[in-house]
Amino acid sequence: MVISDHYCCSYTVHNPVTNEIIVDNETVYDEVVSLIAYWLDDFLYEPKIKNDELKLAWNAYAAEIDFNDIDCDDFDRFLTEYDNPDWIVYKVTSNPFPDVCNDTWLVVNKACEIKEDNGL
Repeated sequence: MVISDHYCCSYTVHNPVTNEIIVDNETVYDEVVSLIAYWLDDFLYEPKIKNDELKLAWNAYAAEIDFNDIDCDDFDRFLTEYDNPDWIVYKVTSNPFPDVCNDTWLVVNKACEIKEDNGL
């Protein structure tokens, strides 16, 4: 899958085709169809994955790694090597507080769009 990097204070992800809001002010709406999966950097070992094939691939990957030694590049590699042309990964680095960064990886339907709000 393709990873699209974003750096912002807050953001919204929506699907204009289905009119679904996936993320709004960092609230993730798990129940929407356009959301396939997501990971939070502090809890990489506890993703929310709604697709069975992706879940199987993740479980195989997770069984072989040490979560104490994983870095973002390793994790990005897992996502880029997973093949689904209908999905895209939004990797969002947000700064809710000075000197604090949070990374979130969202796997969504390719029709989805992200709107960044950098507080400007």
